[in-house]
Amino acid sequence: MKKLLFSLAVLSAVAVTAQVGINTENPKATLEIKANTQDPVSGLLIPKVNTTERNAFVKPEQGLMIYNTDLKCHELNVGTPIAPAWECVATAKNVQTVSIEPVGFIGNFKYREANNPNTHKVVFRVTNNTSSQLTGIDLSFVKVDGVAQYVNYGQNDNVSIPANSSVDLEYGISGTNWRDAVFTLTYDQYSSASFTLTVDKSMPEGETLEKGRGDGGTADFGKMEQEYFLVKDDKLASPIDISKIISSNSPLIVEIPFTNGKGNYLAYTSEEVTLTDITGAERKIKLSYEEGNLDIGKGVIKAKITSADGNDLTLPQVALGERILIAQIPVKLNNTEKGTYDLYAFGGIPDKKFNENTKHNFVYMPIVSPTGRTWLNNNLGAEYNRTDSDVFNPNQQAKTMDDKYAFGSLFQYRRDSDGHELTSIQNDEHKRNSEVIYDLAQNFSPNHSKLIYNQLSKEEIPVVDRKYNWVEEDYLNNNKAEWGKLWEVDGANNPCPQGYRPPKTDEIRKELEYLNRLNGKAVFNSKLKLVSSHIDLLIWTLERNTRFMANPSNVYLSGLADQYRVHVRCIKHE
Repeated sequence: MKKLLFSLAVLSAVAVTAQVGINTENPKATLEIKANTQDPVSGLLIPKVNTTERNAFVKPEQGLMIYNTDLKCHELNVGTPIAPAWECVATAKNVQTVSIEPVGFIGNFKYREANNPNTHKVVFRVTNNTSSQLTGIDLSFVKVDGVAQYVNYGQNDNVSIPANSSVDLEYGISGTNWRDAVFTLTYDQYSSASFTLTVDKSMPEGETLEKGRGDGGTADFGKMEQEYFLVKDDKLASPIDISKIISSNSPLIVEIPFTNGKGNYLAYTSEEVTLTDITGAERKIKLSYEEGNLDIGKGVIKAKITSADGNDLTLPQVALGERILIAQIPVKLNNTEKGTYDLYAFGGIPDKKFNENTKHNFVYMPIVSPTGRTWLNNNLGAEYNRTDSDVFNPNQQAKTMDDKYAFGSLFQYRRDSDGHELTSIQNDEHKRNSEVIYDLAQNFSPNHSKLIYNQLSKEEIPVVDRKYNWVEEDYLNNNKAEWGKLWEVDGANNPCPQGYRPPKTDEIRKELEYLNRLNGKAVFNSKLKLVSSHIDLLIWTLERNTRFMANPSNVYLSGLADQYRVHVRCIKHE
């Protein structure tokens, strides 16, 4: 301590241009403090005051730092001595200046009873740690880890919080209380809080917990099938082991789509079904799901398929393009038969130009969305679907919203897959492969793989005079009927595999009906796992030069000029 006092005394006596060191003779800055390894604690302790004491400061200098014991953060005066403005210094906990803590639940959450969102609520306290008012904050996403409870989206999606203040936000809870549930409110990666709802399982005398379970819930089930890419190695560009193994630690997770849902449903385990594994031996599998609630109206029931004996079971492989039904598992809802869940071994869907030696060595998998429509599982040209890629796994969809291996090719509107669209991963970035030319195509088949841009689209051209067609304008105007059919299922430039085509706008709108929120995150979390290498840009639609777009707060359909490059996701034609 004497050494520290001596050093501070020296500090007050030296010239302002001197460098001062504490516990060092060679300071490398105006002031450098070195740790003293002989002391039990080394560090710099900033004065601690509460908000009331801070507000009593008289003309605090700009840049003054304190530790606010109320806000539990270091604060800086970023204002002036006359008009101080205190803001928390960013830390891992408050980088986004907002903190969240659980407050409690409102209502009596009884076992088996339905919740009313007007009387059953979870409450979170959200604090603005800055000296400025925050406005327009979207705090509508509450994740629920439970069986049947849920929070309707859209609550508290436009919140304003005064400077250095807190607000208590209430979220109505719907669904039925079959089990305890965890409610998590998230603002960003630094600000979230969770709260566990403990369901009251006390029962009136003479009743049991099992009484009334199921409660006669009903729903219409959609298409129940799943296909797994199980192609034989000798059909690939390079030998890759993509066997699918069912084990106790790795069941097949499948989804059962439903509509017109109402009421609760019992847990279910199917009868055992026999299939032949990769060795030719007969094995048994079963499907099961936990109890839940159907009052959301439409959605999916998550189920799992496991081996009956608990041992590993490797599904059989088939040739490229071959599709074999390997099991049909009976499915019931509250003891009512609803059909079978069909499991297929599938050699994948080859790219339209797979055998043409044009670098289109892609193999895709079909998926069935909640609408019942069949789509390719990834964008055309996705790295996961390229057979000679180090990450080849056609069952794999995008893992994150910025998963570059799922972005895929970028097409000019209604142009064929002639190579202009191909992309690759270079230096860990998604890049286009083709060069750009400013020589318009004379017809709808350029017969080369270069990107075609219009001379009149350059920046030096006045905006009102710019044009973005990649085909000669006269040819385009004289062949509008053919132009309109190029991407139809039998169109000359349809880039999709046989029987598939780009989606219509109405087909996109149908998929949006099953999203719990209309924004980019919900689009990614959907069965289609839609992602894009461009901000907001997602996929072309079939008609009217329209692209489907999504951002953090909205989804919409918007027009775009022909020469621009956008991803393509294919839907099976019906």
